[in-house]
Amino acid sequence: MALGDSYSAMADHTRLADAGCMRSTRSYPYVLQSIIGAARFDSAGCGDAMTTHMVQPQQTAFGVNPAQFDRLSADVDLVTVTIGANDMGFLAQAGVCDVGPALGDTRATCPADLSAVESERWRTRAQAAADGVRATIESIRTRAPKALIVYVGYARLFPPSGTCATLPGLPASLIEYAYIRHTMFLEKLTGAAEDAGATVVRPDRVAGYDMCRSADVRWVEPLIPAEVTSPIHPNARGAAAIAALVAAALAG
Repeated sequence: MALGDSYSAMADHTRLADAGCMRSTRSYPYVLQSIIGAARFDSAGCGDAMTTHMVQPQQTAFGVNPAQFDRLSADVDLVTVTIGANDMGFLAQAGVCDVGPALGDTRATCPADLSAVESERWRTRAQAAADGVRATIESIRTRAPKALIVYVGYARLFPPSGTCATLPGLPASLIEYAYIRHTMFLEKLTGAAEDAGATVVRPDRVAGYDMCRSADVRWVEPLIPAEVTSPIHPNARGAAAIAALVAAALAG
């Protein structure tokens, strides 16, 4: 059983199982099913999903995605979940403040946001997202007590230093800020999942495949994608790589 947001759902918009959620049959849960030979499989992942959509229906462009937990049952033996980014609004922030300057976006709030990585406001929002992840893992365990729960984190967006070939307008200093903020946020989410007892897989710890890399290497597409997926989201190559990481974790 796969739960989550767009990082669980997206990979290739030409191969969709659900257009409203942009749920691709090339996303990592579908690839994982093939790798491990799962006899039964279902995916509830949906673009823009938050932790609240585990228990509440989500309106999409083409209808409603039911509460994702509705698909859980006591006989489920494996649950993957990728969730938490939209609770923080982090990916939306990245689009405005981290990569916005490359497009001439000079919103006054961006420099303040970037210089306040350790601010109380950022900490509060990040902690709330982490709390949502922890509650999600605990609730999965209640609904599917036999299941191995795997929290699959997010892919790395930026390199830790240097410039970005796909965003040439970004100075190296801004790349470093973006990398630090993203990493800190992911550590909050994965730490909460680990505390709740989930097995954690961290694609962000695999270097060299961020959206600043060439089109034949990267796992995540930049603002102007070369592949048919959403900006700042996994492509089919990235989804397959993430599925392989999860399969390796399952194999022990």
